[in-house]
Amino acid sequence: MSTELTPERRAEVLAQLCDPFPANEVLWRSVRLTKDKVSGEMAAYAKKRTYRDRLNQLFGTSGWTATFSLQPVLHIPRTKGNQTISTGKLAMTCTLSIDGFGTHESTGEGWADDDNGLTIAESQSFLRACAYFGLGSYIEVVNSNKPWVKVNQYGVPLKTPELPSWALPAGVKALMRQPQAGTRQGPQPVPAQALPQTQRPNTQQTNVTPKPGTVGNKPSSDQTIDQQFLCIRKEVGETLFNSVVAHVTSYFDQGKYSGDKNAKALECFQRAQLHIQKLRDMSERIGETRFGVLLDEYTVPSLSAFTSIDQLMAVVRAAENIAVKAA
Repeated sequence: MSTELTPERRAEVLAQLCDPFPANEVLWRSVRLTKDKVSGEMAAYAKKRTYRDRLNQLFGTSGWTATFSLQPVLHIPRTKGNQTISTGKLAMTCTLSIDGFGTHESTGEGWADDDNGLTIAESQSFLRACAYFGLGSYIEVVNSNKPWVKVNQYGVPLKTPELPSWALPAGVKALMRQPQAGTRQGPQPVPAQALPQTQRPNTQQTNVTPKPGTVGNKPSSDQTIDQQFLCIRKEVGETLFNSVVAHVTSYFDQGKYSGDKNAKALECFQRAQLHIQKLRDMSERIGETRFGVLLDEYTVPSLSAFTSIDQLMAVVRAAENIAVKAA
């Protein structure tokens, strides 16, 4: 893959990298059993092959490399069965490089007396390095709430646990979002509690019916101009506010704008608020993981931290492209 990528394309590729694996590629193993060994606490995982296939799909076999270095650690006591033995550990370091996206390192380990110790250490280090790029990192979130299920004598689940809907591939989630007969169509609003604190709407105004033409927290016309600008500053963030003011001032100085300067500034702020609200709506459509990666790619900590209208518009265009391909 070429290293010359537009920010929109980079964000799109990283979003695809973070997409959940197909449900049948996610496996489960018991990490703890009840005393009677009839139920087990399940942890989700995917094989190294699944991670490798995703990298090949997005970057090709020549677009990424993984190198491994082994460091044995000897003379470590270990209880095995009813006795304590002297063994060692195999400490493996994986260096994963993706063309145009950088390099990450991580480690894994396995017991030297285990026939599969080397394979375990290599796989663990590789998966952890992938997680630094976002690949498979969602599995850690899945495992923050491990389900308990019935197991057989070998600790294998009798029924495969179900993944939460957000941990399914984009195509499956899009299908699940299709409205049923008799239901209201169109994107559903994002619950306020699902958004970061800086992105939540002003709950003190939820019972106020906005006047026609108002957007977000845009104030009514009976407020003073200073009050309106103060309200907008809180809505769009300090940096974007100052950027718009500088843009309007510059265009008036150059003769590109004419008329009332405050009215023109309010018009520009209204467009910015529309785009920010559009991004709030789209965060649900493309998924929180993809949306977070998109903001990170454009170095935007939150929806109130845009530095310019150009940056805001670039994120909106990238989000629209991702939403179209995920539908």
